[in-house]
Amino acid sequence: MINPYTAILEYSKPDLKEYLGKIDLLTVFQPVVREFKDASIFRGVVKFILYAYSLDSEVLHTMGNTWLGASKTGLPENEDVFEKVANLKSGNVQEAIENWLNFQNNEAFTQYCHYRDLRKQCLQDSRTADKLKDRKDALIYSKELLGLMDEAKSGFIENSDLLKPSIQEFKKVTGKKTLGIQDYAVK
Repeated sequence: MINPYTAILEYSKPDLKEYLGKIDLLTVFQPVVREFKDASIFRGVVKFILYAYSLDSEVLHTMGNTWLGASKTGLPENEDVFEKVANLKSGNVQEAIENWLNFQNNEAFTQYCHYRDLRKQCLQDSRTADKLKDRKDALIYSKELLGLMDEAKSGFIENSDLLKPSIQEFKKVTGKKTLGIQDYAVK
């Protein structure tokens, strides 16, 4: 069985749309096909979605959905593309992300991604809010979302077939659940 994440990222021929059709994933990315007619930008948007919204992604664990730039995705470094893709201002990008998350069929991971994106928006709002109260409210909500992210992350990590043996060994050695950011907080 092929791993769609790996297969798409490793596909280097220029006909990515045709390839997605052959492996029955074109419908997942159809919203970005409609918006991004340029093949290189389309490929970059697909890569962004795969890197930022796949449980298999090494980038997810180091960068989240932050701007991956030209080095990883091949997307041009311009404000319009950045806003549409990294800041999720494009409804088509949002729809393709949702399709990809649904395709992966992991509710806890999907929740984690939603909380992460919402937290990113709260942090942006806290920087641009006019009133101190609005800034404070955005930061408080951001902190609550961090807790929800941690809960969701625990759910998908502990239910991962790939990680279960490691987690079981870790629990045997430490007698604890998986570590979270709270375990490193100075008290």
